[in-house]
Amino acid sequence: MLIAQLFLRDPNAPLGAWRGTYPVRPRWLCMTEDLSFRRKPLTPEQRQARDATRRIEAEKAMRDHEEAQKAFYANRERLRAERLAREARGKG
Repeated sequence: MLIAQLFLRDPNAPLGAWRGTYPVRPRWLCMTEDLSFRRKPLTPEQRQARDATRRIEAEKAMRDHEEAQKAFYANRERLRAERLAREARGKG
């Protein structure tokens, strides 16, 4: 009967025992009991502290981005003015 279950797909075989043409171990044989890799839930105080830190970091990132944009456009306008002045001198 074992050969019939493995190779002939006996209709009495459990449904989860096959994946394609190969038998699959039951899931409970593959799992371990060590669940230490899971994160521990945060306390409300820890969650508030984390959210406050994220908010502060986001505001700082936005300020840095705005400063970089202002510097970029100021430099762009300066270079544009220099180019226009150079072109005006060349034509005159």
